[in-house]
Parts: sequence; C-alpha cells; structure tokens
Amino acid sequence: MLDGDKAAFYLNQDFVGPQLHAAPPLSLCVAKEISKISVRLLRSAGCVPVWQGEHLHETFVRSVELLSEGKSLLIFPEDPSKEINPHYKMTPFKKGFARLGEMYYEQTGKSLRFYPLTVHLDSYRVKVGRPIAYNSKNHPANERLRIKNVLESSIREMYLDMGMKGFPGIPIQH
Repeated sequence: MLDGDKAAFYLNQDFVGPQLHAAPPLSLCVAKEISKISVRLLRSAGCVPVWQGEHLHETFVRSVELLSEGKSLLIFPEDPSKEINPHYKMTPFKKGFARLGEMYYEQTGKSLRFYPLTVHLDSYRVKVGRPIAYNSKNHPANERLRIKNVLESSIREMYLDMGMKGFPGIPIQH
C-alpha cells in the first residue's frame, strides 16, 4: 500500500473488485486513481510498510522502534486470501503480527499490550476493547497463537454487540 507501483494492484484485488463490485478493466482504473492519493496519504501518516518474504524482518524492527518510542501502531492482521465472514465483516487473522510482543519484550523487558479495535459501519460506531498483554512466560509460538485468537474473538464479540440497539460506542461522524 506504500509502494506506488504495487498499490493499485493490491487495491484492485482487495478493495475495488470485492467491495465496490467493479469489474476489470474499470476496477484497475479506479484502483490506480485511488492509489495516487492513498500512497501519498499513507506515507505522510508515517505508516510502516509491511514487507513480505526476506524483508519482513525490517517491518518488525521498524515497528518495535516506534513502539519503544511510545508510539502506537494500527495493525490490520486479516488474511486477504481467506473468505470474509458475513456476520463479522472480516477475514480470519494471521498470527505473525503478534511476534511484535516477543520482539518488544526482548528489547525492552516490558509486555506489549494489544488493543482490539472494532469499527461497525452499519451503526457508525467504533469501540476499543480491553488490552491483551504479551506473556513472556508462554512459548513464543503458543503466545502468538493465543494473542491472535483472543484479539480475533474479542473483535468479533464487540462487532456483534455494536450491532445491537443501544450500544454505547463512540459515534462516527457522517
């Protein structure tokens, strides 16, 4: 999403086609136009590029640097290769993001807290749930799976709760 040459392809595959229901070649044209704005916007917001393969470690190192400086990260751990669950409007999570807890602990000796965040577009509400703290006493692979499962479950539960009338979430201006 931060690479001007690749963003349009990703947007087309992940957003324009499935969400806007646009078919090629129109979908790619729309994605290219969106990416002209989104790449600049995301870069100016200080987003961390999520590299794949051999460069993934760079993503984690930069992320831990920012967290160590007291900054926050907004992470989208959904697996775009999986089907969207129609009840929760999201795909299952990947667990790799939870490695940040392990790396942050190794660098600082402190437990990183992961906050579940849910956006419910139908009710125009946002909710932040209770944090899930990294537990250094667990085996790292088990801990990554635990964090992924607890966050995913928490977000799903919040999403369903937010769809109920009378939910006291923060309204989104529209």
